[in-house]
Amino acid sequence: MGKHEAPKNSAKHARPAEKNRASAPLRMPDLSGIASRLTGWIRRPARAAEKHERREYEFNMQNVATVAVGALLFAVASLLPTKGWVRLLVFFVPYLLLGLDTLRDALVEALDREFFGSDLLIAAATIACFGIGQWQSAVFVMLIYRVVVMACAYATGERSRMADELCIPLPDTAKVETGAGLTESELSAVAVGSIAVVEPGEIIPLDGIVVDGVSSVELSPLTGGDTIRNVATGSAVYAGSVNRTNELRIRTTAENYASLAEKASRIAGQAAESQTRSGQPLRYAARLIPVLFTVAALVVGVLVPVLGGNWSTWLYRGVLLLCVAGSAPLLLALSLASHTAVCRAAGLGAYLRSVDALDSLSRAETMIFTKTGTVTEGHYVVEAVYPEKYSEKDLLTIAALAECQSLHPIAQALREACGIGIHRREDIHLVEEVPGRGVSTLFSGRSVYVGNAALLLEHDVQFSVPSRSGTVVHVAVDGEYAGHIVLNDKVREGAFDAVEELRIRGVRSTVMLTGDMRSVARPIASSLNFDLVKCELSPDAKISALEYLQASKGSQAAIACVSCKDRDEELLKRADVGILFAALDQNRALEAADISILDNSIHRLPKLYAIAKSMSLRFREDLIAYFAVKALLLLLGILGVLSIWAAVLLDLLAAVAVLFNAFRK
Repeated sequence: MGKHEAPKNSAKHARPAEKNRASAPLRMPDLSGIASRLTGWIRRPARAAEKHERREYEFNMQNVATVAVGALLFAVASLLPTKGWVRLLVFFVPYLLLGLDTLRDALVEALDREFFGSDLLIAAATIACFGIGQWQSAVFVMLIYRVVVMACAYATGERSRMADELCIPLPDTAKVETGAGLTESELSAVAVGSIAVVEPGEIIPLDGIVVDGVSSVELSPLTGGDTIRNVATGSAVYAGSVNRTNELRIRTTAENYASLAEKASRIAGQAAESQTRSGQPLRYAARLIPVLFTVAALVVGVLVPVLGGNWSTWLYRGVLLLCVAGSAPLLLALSLASHTAVCRAAGLGAYLRSVDALDSLSRAETMIFTKTGTVTEGHYVVEAVYPEKYSEKDLLTIAALAECQSLHPIAQALREACGIGIHRREDIHLVEEVPGRGVSTLFSGRSVYVGNAALLLEHDVQFSVPSRSGTVVHVAVDGEYAGHIVLNDKVREGAFDAVEELRIRGVRSTVMLTGDMRSVARPIASSLNFDLVKCELSPDAKISALEYLQASKGSQAAIACVSCKDRDEELLKRADVGILFAALDQNRALEAADISILDNSIHRLPKLYAIAKSMSLRFREDLIAYFAVKALLLLLGILGVLSIWAAVLLDLLAAVAVLFNAFRK
């Protein structure tokens, strides 16, 4: 029993009508006009039939009061000592009050050939109750049906409210510098490159780069956690974050619709409205319930009496089955469970391209981590320089200049150690960055190789074996070994606890993939208790390792891959579910993976995994409970153990239980 599923809508700005409906104040009905409205509703089905109008029930005071008045009239009618046609008319009044909406929608369903629609089945069941003399049962069934409809409407309203919360709040206008001074402009009218001024306590309206000012910015609206970032000239800032301490002047880098906040809101809204592919069989099964019960009702109520059964007994049982034939609450509950999970994930700063990503994550028995920036902080520091041909300063300078155009964390560490930034030089030519190896370049007429041992072996350069542990960068100039530099990257705080919590929650195997040497990678993998570590891997070798693991997994199991680098995009695409970690400052964050976690707090991973597991558990619980109740109703209804009253009450409890369970954390 129940009403249609909620209409599918996306983020807040795309659903103004639904938002108004969900948040509208509750209005008391004009009870003095009930008689005139009844007359109007009697004439309305014909007009609705012509236009095939569709109407959604709302959870508001008017509908609640209508149900309450109908229940009161039903109670009065049950207590009145009336008989015969008078009693029929007495029960017909609350029936019409409670059922006119249902009868009208039943007519629309019939015209649209939805012969197993909820309204059509209930209308047929209650009319059949009148036909067999069960007048009181007819009104009671319609009353319970309206209660179920109200429960579904309330759940749909809550669903809309949660969808509104997915939208990151942004101001309507921005203060923009113009020739005439500061001007308030609509966000859509602010051009890229404009200078926006943001006062302390204000929400940053657009993505941009700070051109003047030093302040603290709160990122919690984006990341879902208490994240504070100090910004100064040259720092990137994002729409939706809050300026806390000092005035900032920001040069905008994206239009309103292209800001990270708008993208995140759109993606979260689309994911919330999507449905899992694995849940499709469950939805098909739920839609078969009305068909099964209707066929059973016809067999029990018509065929069995024709073959010699008692007409009054078997007709009653057939009508009972028709009264509990609906399954809309289960369909709505499945949708609500996935919607709730997407909203909870967004609350962690995790944005999904579709709810299928959570479904795959719930089945992940193996989780792959890349090392740098994921289980480590991703910020290398030069610890020692071992020259063999140059001074320490010269060796470090050669390495840093050779890496002056690279975005790799090691290249950044080398430049920081020399005090230079990323730039281009006219005396550096033919720069070739070899993934997983290093950089080869022509520097002031000299051939320079900067990278790991594999790069030097590839060019037949003999090198010294480092005596100190850490990430080693070898340098060769004109085919001669010039020395090596040792860097180290710290294990991320909380990484061990996060990996262990994932294992406790159901991840059977944890794997670390890295391009670092074995001497560097194995101590880190051991300290974090990884089950498997693969070292000295190129990007293609990482994909090969993933494919090997996929070939050996179970048919229903999934493999999740976690990386903090959008250059691992191909690896994330090949995984059953790709998770981009610490994605806030990456250009293609929300498009590069199935799940993007904006923050760099690794403890969000087990929380996200728990949300995925919870969604999967809700699916199973709702399915088992609802189908068990339906099977019980079918069996006991055929055997004649239950009355119509008991059957619809049990069906009501099942409907409310699955709807409540869909929202439960």
